[in-house]
Amino acid sequence: MDKIGKIPVGVLIKIAGYTMTLRNKAKSYGAIFEKTYPDINAFATISNSLVLTLELFDYYYDRWVKQKKHYLRQQDVERIVTICKWSYIHAFSIIEHISKELVKKKNHTKFEQINDCFRTGKRVEFSKIIKRSHEINLINDDEK
Repeated sequence: MDKIGKIPVGVLIKIAGYTMTLRNKAKSYGAIFEKTYPDINAFATISNSLVLTLELFDYYYDRWVKQKKHYLRQQDVERIVTICKWSYIHAFSIIEHISKELVKKKNHTKFEQINDCFRTGKRVEFSKIIKRSHEINLINDDEK
């Protein structure tokens, strides 16, 4: 038995199902966001990104079923974890990038300090955008 114990191959179906739910939500939010800023849409990009994640899960699941595996090996679990990490980091990077583009596009005086950073080439951290958005009541405590 591996260090991780016996994890059935079918667990990948549950992970893929959850990923599909996330993709569908992102797609639906993307459709709403399309009406506001069609050229800057994090949700549509995340939805498209999750298609690749689902394709990778599908590939591995088919491969493992053809090999008649019942349980995942340590290296199989590590592949799934790596795919999930990649997907999360990529989604967050998309959100961070798009939030910066929205602040630039909006160019509102309440974001002037952040826009100054953009103009001078200083790094703008996502946390700074969130903090400022909270200060001007664009987002509430829960959203922050």
